[in-house]
Amino acid sequence: MKTMKKTLKFFMLVTLVTTMTSCDLDELLGSLGIGNATVSATIKGDGLNVSFSSDKLVSLASHTEDYLYVNGVKTDLKTQKSKALNITVYGEYETGKTYNVKNQSSQQAYGQFIYIDDSSDAENTTYTTVVGETDFTFSLKKYTDTEVEGTFSGTMIADDNRSITVTNGKFKASYETNNTN
Repeated sequence: MKTMKKTLKFFMLVTLVTTMTSCDLDELLGSLGIGNATVSATIKGDGLNVSFSSDKLVSLASHTEDYLYVNGVKTDLKTQKSKALNITVYGEYETGKTYNVKNQSSQQAYGQFIYIDDSSDAENTTYTTVVGETDFTFSLKKYTDTEVEGTFSGTMIADDNRSITVTNGKFKASYETNNTN
């Protein structure tokens, strides 16, 4: 299980690096919807009781023909700590349908969700969905070349199998289309 999560994190990093290096930087940056994304959810379990609502100014979205990425960030200026809830959807999805990460495989289209309670602390726990394992659903209410809106909920787990429950998850973002591979 731990090896699978490390492999998944490595795969996500490789995907990001490949995307960044295979595209014209101006085209990639042009597709980013900086300040045009909102993410909210209630997060409980493992000592957490968080009402997450992203700061619009620092949250962003990106869309290509291969993936959708929405990054919600919440910063507490007093403590200088940031929370992050990242959503990545690979492949083709239909609006109005509900998808469960547990029923998907990495060879198909799938969704990946990550929550970091304190992104300023390298030792902090990262909770994630695991394709084929975690019971986590998402649906896309709207998904076009310029905007996305959806919902999500379910269980996320850490490397050591501690878990959190996410409820009332919502995301909404606008972006420019980047059709480069």
